[in-house]
This record gives sequence, structure tokens and C-alpha cells, in this order.
Amino acid sequence: MSPHVPSSDSIRTVALVGGTHGDELTGVALVRAFQQHPERMQRPGLDVTALIANEAAIAACRRGVDGDLNRSFAAAELADASLHSVEQRRAKAINAQLGPKGPDTATDLILDFHSAASDMGLNCNITGEDPFLFRLAALAIHRLAAEPDPLTVRCYQFPAPTGDAPYLPTIARHGMGVEVGPVMPGSLNAAIYFPTLCLAHTLLDLVAEYAAGRWPDAPLPLDVYTEIDTIPFPRDADGRLTAMVHPERTRRVYQPLQPGDPLFLDFHGRTIPYTGAPGLYPTFVNEPSYLAKDIALCLARHSQRMV
Repeated sequence: MSPHVPSSDSIRTVALVGGTHGDELTGVALVRAFQQHPERMQRPGLDVTALIANEAAIAACRRGVDGDLNRSFAAAELADASLHSVEQRRAKAINAQLGPKGPDTATDLILDFHSAASDMGLNCNITGEDPFLFRLAALAIHRLAAEPDPLTVRCYQFPAPTGDAPYLPTIARHGMGVEVGPVMPGSLNAAIYFPTLCLAHTLLDLVAEYAAGRWPDAPLPLDVYTEIDTIPFPRDADGRLTAMVHPERTRRVYQPLQPGDPLFLDFHGRTIPYTGAPGLYPTFVNEPSYLAKDIALCLARHSQRMV
């Protein structure tokens, strides 16, 4: 057992979730493939289930029908019987099936599969601090990098929200997002799907090894990209867009920004440079679902830790 993970932290029940957002079809296809062949997701010592989260949004090929399912799992919202949108009702049903959220949850680990239009590659997303998840990510990253046909996987950290987190994976004791891209909304990309499937199998293998007490004790280095800020789109006094993400930046996800680098291109062909702190890493660049939030890209700080 790793000295960085509490020895009392047993993992037995695992849920693979896809379709939390209805237009992110990589997770939908992956989970349905496991549902068709459940023996392929089972591992010794584990009870693994596969769940399609939002069939209504998938049928509509939309992120959500009445809202965002992945923002519907705050405890107060789950307990409020007066909330009955499509996503709020679905959140309550999932919480009853996999939870209930809190110390008595029936699920030890949720792996929630998402896709991005941005060229994010393969990512293990972790919210806040969870020693088990960071160790799991590190082992997966090192194992897949050592394969004959190596895969690059990154660890992306979202800061812990103030108060009760509203995300679907929080109904389990541990919850990790698997974020992959580029995959346009409402589409599939075979060049992304099969590496995602490989990552899913590797994570399941590692969780089974953990349950059997077979994780190595030696700490591993882990590169972590922690989201610290977002950059909005340029707009005029009436709130209308005046520029687009510069094409050079669209192609440079996870490549550090320096002051003066091209960031936006206005509708007259003029470049607007980056003026922020040096050495931050752009992520979720020009992500379609982020336009409504007025986010052109996110910024992450790179660090390395031993886990």
C-alpha cells in the first residue's frame, strides 16, 4: 500500500459514467460498449457498473435539456423535492442508484467520461486534493507512457469549490473525470475513442491492484496542471464579441503562454497579444460549451509533486 494513501481506504464498488453531457459521445460509446460486454469491465475484487447518465440530453444531442447535469449534485439541491427539471430529476435518480451522497454512499469510485472540442489529449481530472486519485493518476500515466505504443496522459486539477461541490462524481467517496479531446460536440473521433478505452482499462486494472494490496510503495513524480484562472472574450460596450481566439493559440493547448504571444484576432485581422503572467498553460481553448460562460480559454499552473 502506498504510504501516500490511507491504508483503511478500501475500494470495491466502481461506476463508469458516460453521457453526463448529452453531446459528449465518447463516454456514451465507451459505457455502452461496456454494457454490451460487462465481462470486459469486471476485475477481481471489484464490483463495476456502467451508467448512461442523461439519455434525454443524448437523444437531443445537447449538453443538457433544462440545465447542466454536472452542476446538479449539491446536497441541498438533491434534497429539494421542489426542483424537478430534467437534469434535477435525473440527478436525484443517479444519487439514489449510486449514492446517496455523503458518508453512506454505496459507490467508492466514479470515473466520469467527458470530451472536449479543444485539443486536450487524455486527462485525469481531479477536483481538490485526493491522495488516492493523484496516486491512481500517476500510476496510470507512468504505465501508459511505458507501453510499446505509448500514450500521453496528463493530470488536471480543478480547485476545490467553496461549499458543497455540485459535480456528479462527488456522490462517490472518490470521483475522477476522464477528459479527452479533440472531439467536436455530437461526434466521435476514433483516434480519441480507442486511447480513451485503453485509459479506462488501465484505471480499472490499477484500482483492482489497489484493492488487492498490490500497489508499489515507491513514490512517483506527477506533473499536475492546476486551473487558476480564465480569460474572457474581448467584447464591445454592448457585450458583443469583437475578436476570436488566435489560430496560433488554438493549436497550442498545454504550451505555456508568454507576454506578447498572439491570443486573439479581431474581425479586422488585428492581433491582440497576451498580457498576463508568464509561463501559464492554456487549456480548454475555444471550447464551444464555454462560450456561454464567456470563457475563451482557461489558464493552468504546472507543478510537480511526489505521490
